[in-house]
Amino acid sequence: MKSTKIFELLSIMSKSEVLGFEVYLKHFTGTRDDNKGIQLFEKLKTAYTKADYNWKKANIEKEKIIKQLKGTENIAFRKLCSELLSNIEGYCSFLQMKKEKNNYLQKFCVDRNREDYFQKVFNEETRKIKGIVGMDALKTKSDLWENQWLLEFKSIPKKPKTDFKQLYLSFAEFSNIKKLQ
Repeated sequence: MKSTKIFELLSIMSKSEVLGFEVYLKHFTGTRDDNKGIQLFEKLKTAYTKADYNWKKANIEKEKIIKQLKGTENIAFRKLCSELLSNIEGYCSFLQMKKEKNNYLQKFCVDRNREDYFQKVFNEETRKIKGIVGMDALKTKSDLWENQWLLEFKSIPKKPKTDFKQLYLSFAEFSNIKKLQ
């Protein structure tokens, strides 16, 4: 079980993130408490807590977990692992989105063409990062300016498409006038 993607993702997470995943799993994924996927995670979490919150020391054996889940065959276990992996990936995306909340909020405003609210978020974020230096601040600044440019480019009126039929009629009228002269 330690060579799976589930284990790799769980070992990347901090202790609080792993413990927070249970809340995410129960409340944001629509799974019920009696779901085998939640039971699978609880077995993994139990092994994690027994190993003093160290995944490398955790006793995670596939056969042992299958026996503990009672009535889960090998094919069904693979499906459970696949569902759990999908939920863990969703949680990791959720954590990243929380970290970059204002960037997503700005892109939402750009998509909806809401310049007034965008400016409020932009000014607030600019104030936050004013005295901060480093790569994170630089990335945040570049994201801020990128979103502002996107909003400005989106607000530029587009040139109307050329109506060739109208041009032809105008040219025909012009040529008729030239013939009359």
